Amino acid sequence: MLTSQRVPVAASATAARLLSTSVARRYIDSAAKYIGAGAATVGVAGSGAGIGNVFGALVIGYAQNPSLKQQLFSYAILGFALSVRPWASSALPWAL
Repeated sequence: MLTSQRVPVAASATAARLLSTSVARRYIDSAAKYIGAGAATVGVAGSGAGIGNVFGALVIGYAQNPSLKQQLFSYAILGFALSVRPWASSALPWAL
């Protein structure tokens, strides 16, 4: 009879220990998701800086020589595509 009373106590202690471990694991998993999301946004920031640089140069080039509007725009679209591609391959690995 004493052994049957000790088993539930040990089982409840084990269950309590497993419950606290699973809560900690959920916090660790949640933190890992946020760290991964933050690391993925680094590529977006670099891409945004590149796009701003390309279109800023387009505005300056057009202000200096308006007759080259079409050629400057085609170069700007090429620069946009080249500056977005590294972000797309880092943030969307299946889009390679």
